[in-house]
Amino acid sequence: MTGGVRGKVGDAWTYDLGGVYARNHQDYTPSFVNATNLQNSITVGGTRTSPTCATTTDAACVPFDAFSAGNTNTALIDYLYDQGTSTTTGTLYDVQANVTGDLGKYGVTSPFAEQGVAIALGTEYRKDTLKSTADSVYRAGLGGTDTYLKQDVWEANIEVQAPLVEHKRFVDLLQVNGGYRVSKYSSNPSTFNTWKIEGIYAPVSDLTFRASFNKAQRAPTVVEIRQATNVEFARGGSGTINDFCALTVTTNANGGVSYGAPIASRDVCRATGLSDALYGSPTLICPGDASTGATGCTVRSGGFTADPETAYTQTYGLIVKPRFVRGLVFSVDRYKIKIDDSLGYNDYSYYTDGCQRSNGDAFFCQGIVRNPGTGTLYSPASSNPTTGFIRQGTTNFYKSIARGYDFQAQYTMDLASIGKVDWSFNGSLTTFAGGQDSPVQPQRNCAGYYGNGCGQLIPKWSHGLRATYTTVDKGFSASFNWRYVGSLTNADNSGDPAIGGTPERERTSYYHVSPQSYFDLALNFAIAKQFSLRLIANNLFDKTPPIVPDSYNVASRADQHDPAALRLARPEPRDRHDDQVLRVSFSPRLGPASDGGPFFCRASRDVYGLIVTKLSITRLRPDVSKSISSLLPSISAIAP
Repeated sequence: MTGGVRGKVGDAWTYDLGGVYARNHQDYTPSFVNATNLQNSITVGGTRTSPTCATTTDAACVPFDAFSAGNTNTALIDYLYDQGTSTTTGTLYDVQANVTGDLGKYGVTSPFAEQGVAIALGTEYRKDTLKSTADSVYRAGLGGTDTYLKQDVWEANIEVQAPLVEHKRFVDLLQVNGGYRVSKYSSNPSTFNTWKIEGIYAPVSDLTFRASFNKAQRAPTVVEIRQATNVEFARGGSGTINDFCALTVTTNANGGVSYGAPIASRDVCRATGLSDALYGSPTLICPGDASTGATGCTVRSGGFTADPETAYTQTYGLIVKPRFVRGLVFSVDRYKIKIDDSLGYNDYSYYTDGCQRSNGDAFFCQGIVRNPGTGTLYSPASSNPTTGFIRQGTTNFYKSIARGYDFQAQYTMDLASIGKVDWSFNGSLTTFAGGQDSPVQPQRNCAGYYGNGCGQLIPKWSHGLRATYTTVDKGFSASFNWRYVGSLTNADNSGDPAIGGTPERERTSYYHVSPQSYFDLALNFAIAKQFSLRLIANNLFDKTPPIVPDSYNVASRADQHDPAALRLARPEPRDRHDDQVLRVSFSPRLGPASDGGPFFCRASRDVYGLIVTKLSITRLRPDVSKSISSLLPSISAIAP
């Protein structure tokens, strides 16, 4: 829910005061194996025709034949599996005050320019809270503790836009922009500074060059703090995982078992804290889970400290507005982003694969925490163990790096009395997406690859092309969108040793995801001035997203490939579990904001919670507002 007031003070100044409240609630109820019941169930007595549970008097116990496939006995499944519920509730309170001024009204203007210097001042207060609880069944099976986190943020910013030369020979526009923001987080004793400098040069009105350099700092959000610090345990990670220092286990077609040498070298295993005497010991084999087939090494999520991150961004761009093609605007921008101590999520394979690839680098191998004496990697979750697991979760990286090109184009086709068609194109060519895990490790470029710690799943090329038809009276519009997602290849086949692309790891099957195209349709009917009816179908032709068969390396993202296939949804980008068939928007206003009225209030409700719309900034000029918004953080609901 958003609300606010805005207006003018004289000819030079405008103000915008607004606030946001958002609340997000999630119940998560997973199923997981009850270790005690499993032990009772697989210890079978009696006869083949009348089996019994040999070691318990529990009347609910159902004997389990772990060596026969296809067991669908519901009583057995109910006995082996528990269900617990974790509840997470997040809230956001946000208040902003922004003022913009045209100092040209006071004569603050370059002698070679027509427009005066523009200034924008702002301040903001945000309060985030996150409460996470779970029932006793959930805690007994998955561990962890209840948490309540909160964070207060105070910010102030200033931005200046200074046209230096306008409409001169060989200089249609020369302009310098600058901005500065200071932030204070209650969760961190330090003060964080963000600044930017930007230059714009247009030799003629058809052609504009731009360049900018930004430095930004931020502390983790309460969601990231919770993801980093909250401890939970699981067996087997997201697939089958065993200790790479244990003997390898192979089961033949007849059910026989054979043992081979460990996957990792003795030096790598020594770096994980394993003694040479235990290298290749059968005691290191993680206990089997007969109900799932996973080998069951313990994986601990969380238990990290989330520190602030610092980003440096360079962009260089070109804007073309040819006067001989009216309505066409095209731009291309080169971006280079480097984030020091960047926050992100790493699953357990990041540490196990990294420890092997680096030949025992402590940065990775410290994520493998062995039990003292035995060296094993399995511990009961209910005891909240401090050893005997592989780590995963949200934490700080050494560096994250992103480089590439963004392409944008807009074109309006005037159809006279029957309306118009607006075309928009957004394309992205990613040349580098990854980072550097430690100072002694090479940079990892995961653009176009998945697996081996490449979890971003960013194709080298993706684009969206949208055409929107609107009637002259704006009573009806239809929008057709083409989403293209480029191909992805398993990192084993990358040819880059930094991401595991070595000859011995190269795959011959199940290593490639072909490019995909999806199409969306949106219809909008303006029923009245304050009512609109929107019908949106994403993935109109119900195209099934690609799946890599026989592989635990999943290469699909909800925001790229729509796993629910055809869906009828809202136009605002939301989480994939928030879909609905039909939406009617109602926008009550205390004053005609579109006509410059002083008051505005917007609220929208659906069955899943509040939709939060970012407060708009009263604009002095469009380019001022755009650059101001680059300094202000987006207002969004807290998602657990």
